[in-house]
Amino acid sequence: MTNDQGVIPSFEYVLPAIRGIQAGREYYVSMCPVRFIPKLFGRENEENPPDQRVARSLNSKRVPDIANYILNNPDNYTVSAITAAIDADINFEPIGIEKEGRKMGRLRVPMDARFQITDGQHRCAAFEWALKQNPALGYETVAVILVLDIGLRYSQQMFLDLNRYGVHPDASLAILYDHRHPQATVVKAVIRNINVFRTLTDREHRTLPVRSGKLFTLHTLYNATSMLVADWQTADLEQQIDLAIRYWEAVSYCIPDWEAVRQRSVSAREMRQDYVHSHA
Repeated sequence: MTNDQGVIPSFEYVLPAIRGIQAGREYYVSMCPVRFIPKLFGRENEENPPDQRVARSLNSKRVPDIANYILNNPDNYTVSAITAAIDADINFEPIGIEKEGRKMGRLRVPMDARFQITDGQHRCAAFEWALKQNPALGYETVAVILVLDIGLRYSQQMFLDLNRYGVHPDASLAILYDHRHPQATVVKAVIRNINVFRTLTDREHRTLPVRSGKLFTLHTLYNATSMLVADWQTADLEQQIDLAIRYWEAVSYCIPDWEAVRQRSVSAREMRQDYVHSHA
């Protein structure tokens, strides 16, 4: 089919986008409906050797974990942006001529464009898997960062740079910030209600620094409390909390050294050196 000028019209995606500059290159940030993810972001051929791919091989074990996280938390899941290199002649149409107006507009992308994921391949696969279980997810959106594809070497370097400095949060901090897992709720209730734990627990680090003024880590108390309530997993959460508080109250009463540290009669460092009752 041709138009009045005899030119075959091209079919295209039209995405709302914000244009930015990084390292001297243009890139675009858009919101992509989840239902378009399987269409836009195809998987790399994993039979290609690593030096001919942009990213690592897909770990099939991670995909259902991420998908189940999305499906099990429909009201409060969080998924970070997908980054992809795009190999196509795209056209950005700003909505205005003023400074801010030139940054926002519509990004026209040919439907035969090739998107190469440089960060987020497991998230894409998880969304595709989750859509089969809950098609309503298709009407939600995920942030997409699009950069112009300027070759395999650049795309590989971009993948490496995006993943080079990623660090998982410390185990204690992960528990502190976890408001979903019931055992995290139990141990944080214990710390709030037991004086020595409230004062002497490091909530941020998995291991105590040598000069730390604390006796315990949140991670250690989490493991111990989880073992304590292991046979109570089907019990009401308040019952688990009550059991854990009563137990640790009794233990702290039987170990006056903990209270001595809390009262600063002796230093936490000396106590850790001389006794094992504050170690994992």
